[in-house]
Amino acid sequence: MISALVAWLIQKGLPGWVAKLAVAALILIIVAALLGSAYALIRVGGEKAGAAKVETRMADQHTAAVADARHDEQMAQAATNRIGAEIVQRDAVTAAATRTTIEDMHHAFDAAPPAAAGSLPAAPIDELRARLNAAIDRASRAADSAAAADGNHAD
Repeated sequence: MISALVAWLIQKGLPGWVAKLAVAALILIIVAALLGSAYALIRVGGEKAGAAKVETRMADQHTAAVADARHDEQMAQAATNRIGAEIVQRDAVTAAATRTTIEDMHHAFDAAPPAAAGSLPAAPIDELRARLNAAIDRASRAADSAAAADGNHAD
């Protein structure tokens, strides 16, 4: 085929060396076009493969980050639930201690004898003081135990 092309160019009136040079240039252009096409196909294929690899890696990293975030969220919810339950329990204990203290104070006041009409009887101050001090001590112990459970120390 190449020799037929050279013969045709010589028949058209071109010198032999020009015809051979023209054919060589044509062959170089064809080889360069083939090499360029091969390079482009390889590059595009590599870019697609690389992009797919990066997308897969990013999807895996995203999935791992979402899993970590969900785990953190679950741990935070569990901690919140524990704190809430502890607060409810402490509120119940505090309410019971407060009710008991108030009842003891009411009983202490109710135990005091009523004043006679027109005269003031001697009030049992020592008994009243002892009952109120006992109620205050019990409330202080409840507050100290709650502070110790918190890790704080009441002064």
